[in-house]
Amino acid sequence: MAEQDFHGLMHSCVSSSRKAGFIVSAGPYVSFFYNGEQSTSARTFKRNLNASPDYDLEGSVKVVNEEKRMETGKGEGKAQSVDLGYNFRAGLDIGSVYLSGFYSQGLTNAYQRTYDATTNNRVIGASLGIWLNKLPEPVAKDKDGDGVPDKTDKCPDVPGLEKYLGCPATDTDKDGVPDETDKCPQVAGLAKYNGCPIPDTDGDGINDELDKCPEIAGVAKYNGCPVPDTDGDGINDENDKCPDVAGVAKYNGCPVPD
Repeated sequence: MAEQDFHGLMHSCVSSSRKAGFIVSAGPYVSFFYNGEQSTSARTFKRNLNASPDYDLEGSVKVVNEEKRMETGKGEGKAQSVDLGYNFRAGLDIGSVYLSGFYSQGLTNAYQRTYDATTNNRVIGASLGIWLNKLPEPVAKDKDGDGVPDKTDKCPDVPGLEKYLGCPATDTDKDGVPDETDKCPQVAGLAKYNGCPIPDTDGDGINDELDKCPEIAGVAKYNGCPVPDTDGDGINDENDKCPDVAGVAKYNGCPVPD
């Protein structure tokens, strides 16, 4: 007889250190009967019917044993080719080894007797086995995908860091640079300057990235450079009436007249 089970398996961990767990499974089965033998034993008792039943108890007992091939099909004295039923199994596994007990109960009349009775297959037993493949580890729920399980994540809907219990790093000035690496945590800045604003070396209000003269204070009109003095007379071109000829301040940057 061949039997095929269709189980739903439930595995519950007992100890993560010992990698032990309970095994519980249940489901239907189908079995196929294709060959077998049956044996019958009959006992007959013979006594003298003419004797008084109160005194003559003598007689003889005859035992007849018979073995023959069991036939399959429909009809008396035949076994069903297909049997349906259910199966239940429970046990314990440690590592790759498991020990379990099982119970199977047939639901069909597996053998047609010559008298009014029903025959159901029933099996109770135990087994020792080895897992050939590893059971998948349960995956903890992590909605934000930050690697911190929801059950310990203080910010389960926002990706964060394990050191902050699943919450993002603190960013006081909201510049995108975490306070732990921000050199200016109270003032918004850029990552390239470690969280600080773009520097203004000459203090002219024009940051060094836009200042053509970052070491000398100037004006925005001249890209952070001072107002030019083309003739070098100390009077800038904006106030110099003769910007291409050196002069004196008295004459608004022009030479002394003849």
